[in-house]
Amino acid sequence: MNGEEHWAQMFNNGSWNDFQNASLHFVVEVVDDTTGGGDYFIEGIVRDFDGNPISDAYINSYSEDGGEWSAQANEEGYYHIDIDTSNGMVIVFVGDDGDDYWYDLTMVDVSEGGNQFDFSLGLREETTLLGVAAITSNWDPVSFAEIFSPQSPQGMSVSDWTGWDYVTVYPSDNFAEIFGYSEEYGNSYGYVDNIEAGMDYFVELVFEDDSIGGDYGGIYGFVQDMDGSRIPYAEVYAWNYDNSYAVTTDENGDFFMEVPAGYYDMEAWAPGYFSEWNWVEVYPNESSWVEFWLYPEDDYNTLVHGHVHDVDGNPLSFANVNANYLYDEWESEGTFTNEDGYYELYLRDDAYRITAGAEGFWVSAYDSIYVGGDSLWLDFMLSSVGEFDGGWQGNVNLVGNYDPELIYLAIMSPDYQVFRILYEPGPQEVELVNGSYHLIAGADG
Repeated sequence: MNGEEHWAQMFNNGSWNDFQNASLHFVVEVVDDTTGGGDYFIEGIVRDFDGNPISDAYINSYSEDGGEWSAQANEEGYYHIDIDTSNGMVIVFVGDDGDDYWYDLTMVDVSEGGNQFDFSLGLREETTLLGVAAITSNWDPVSFAEIFSPQSPQGMSVSDWTGWDYVTVYPSDNFAEIFGYSEEYGNSYGYVDNIEAGMDYFVELVFEDDSIGGDYGGIYGFVQDMDGSRIPYAEVYAWNYDNSYAVTTDENGDFFMEVPAGYYDMEAWAPGYFSEWNWVEVYPNESSWVEFWLYPEDDYNTLVHGHVHDVDGNPLSFANVNANYLYDEWESEGTFTNEDGYYELYLRDDAYRITAGAEGFWVSAYDSIYVGGDSLWLDFMLSSVGEFDGGWQGNVNLVGNYDPELIYLAIMSPDYQVFRILYEPGPQEVELVNGSYHLIAGADG
């Protein structure tokens, strides 16, 4: 291997000993390669942060067109992978069979004659893993971004085609900085604090995208009630990662705003009405149409109330009572029981599937019930799950410096529901029964 370090010792009988602890250091320089040079491969050594080889490391590489290659490190941490000459850039993913170390990932440009790429993995119990998403301010992935952290001994890494990368850091500073550079977008900076050893965190590394940031488009539309009457002087908001805008509808309920091109979340509200959310993609030198239909607050005038208890009659506090419209399972109204297991829910006159659920109990439901006119009393009796089939583990992380007062986690299926109020971000473990779930996490602000 031309220009690389090796160890060997020749015995008096002409044989070679290549054990490192009994060998002499030398470097080979090949002047005229007649051994079939032109091969495409990657090789190197996988070590821990203290420089010790990791003998059970595995190395997998992938090309954009679907090629896959793999190797296992030997007892000295050395690996070698032959790569097809037609692939060029490949993703290299490194881990260990015992899962004692955090994995690593980078992009590698494989050139003729081979390339050496050494990897350094951090012990999970001593270090922290950062999953880094390199994106533009318009939420597009940034491929081939050069990424490093001063809190990591791994040196520079390169994001993959989706903008993803891993960086392992020492958590002794209780924070980590992430620096990035892209030839197309320039420099970027990310930061995460309150990190702990043995934990993994998600970090957004945002690059400013000026390619469309200077080009403006328009958002126009109307705000009206459910009867089709326009609502004058309603407030309309649009925002994304970089900007926020607000306008008021005119006397005809129409609005227009000029904004930089990009994706926006939107909300409209007027006194006496419930707000409605929407979204829009704005293109340079074009106008995009958005309309809002608001429900009057006094439409929600039918009371549904009752108690939620277990099979022994004990009240269940903080049980989630939810009314899903039959015409749209994603649109719903909900509330929680108080300490006595009592709930109140004000609904519009309509047909619903009304459910009650609590962590550790099966969901109870009225699958089709019409609400209208007089108030409706509905009690729920929930049966204990007893035995769970599996579970979910993950982190609820916050990006930025804002400290919310409330964080929540909801894991919902037709048969089982979990809703938790969290007072700080971090790891969560939830026991679950078999099924498909919607997983939702959010926070105020």
